[in-house]
Amino acid sequence: FAELLAQLAPLLPARTGIAWATKGFEPGTGRFLHELVAARFPGRPAAVVTGPSFAREVAQGLPTALTVHALDAGFAQQLAALLHGPALRAYSGADMLGAELGGAMKNVLAVATGAADGISVVALTNAACGGTAPATSRSSMSTLVRPGPPYTLMRMRST
Repeated sequence: FAELLAQLAPLLPARTGIAWATKGFEPGTGRFLHELVAARFPGRPAAVVTGPSFAREVAQGLPTALTVHALDAGFAQQLAALLHGPALRAYSGADMLGAELGGAMKNVLAVATGAADGISVVALTNAACGGTAPATSRSSMSTLVRPGPPYTLMRMRST
């Protein structure tokens, strides 16, 4: 991400806002991506675009939602308005740190639940990772979206 910002720096006109939909931290330093943007482009509007969404669902035109977080409320609202459409709802906020941290944490949980699904212990592991109550059979469960590939719907029984 830092390398991409360095490549973009000479190409962007002054005062151009910057937005990204990348999750995670800078390898090696653990810095948040908004910190890298602020260091490379001080004073410019910057926003993180994050879910809850799955890229496949967005590409298929399925109803989904995004959040756009920026310290500059006007920039967040402007970007959210540009993204908002018939099947895509975009909402603005100011919690860049929370959005980046939440997105990165969700990915860790998605990997854990995906691995659990692969070894058939999904219900208990999903519950341990913050999902719903454990279920005894998939056929008697109510719908829950399980994060991570292959982006399937699981059935979880509520208690």
